[in-house]
Amino acid sequence: MAKRPRTENRPSSCLYDNPFVLATITERYNQALRKLADDSYLNVIDLEEWSRRALRPRDTYFTDSVHLTEEAEELIGKYMADQLVQFHPNLFK
Repeated sequence: MAKRPRTENRPSSCLYDNPFVLATITERYNQALRKLADDSYLNVIDLEEWSRRALRPRDTYFTDSVHLTEEAEELIGKYMADQLVQFHPNLFK
C-alpha cells in the first residue's frame, strides 16, 4: 500500500491520534473563535462552555470522550434554539 504524500504544511496524522494533542488544538481553536467573535461584536453559541456546566455528570451525556448521547443532543438542540431566539427574537415571530 502506497503512503499518501506529505505536504510541508500538513502535520502528521499521528498528532491527531493523541487525545491530549487534539484537546489542546480544540481549546486553542475555541479561544481564537471566542476572541474573533468578541473583536467583531458577534454573538457566539459557545457549546463547549455551556456543556461544562450543563452536561454533568459527563458520563451520563457522553458515550466516550467525544460522542454525545441522544439525551445530550436534545439538550444541545434546545439550548441552541433558546440562544438563537435570544440573539434574534424577531426571526422566529
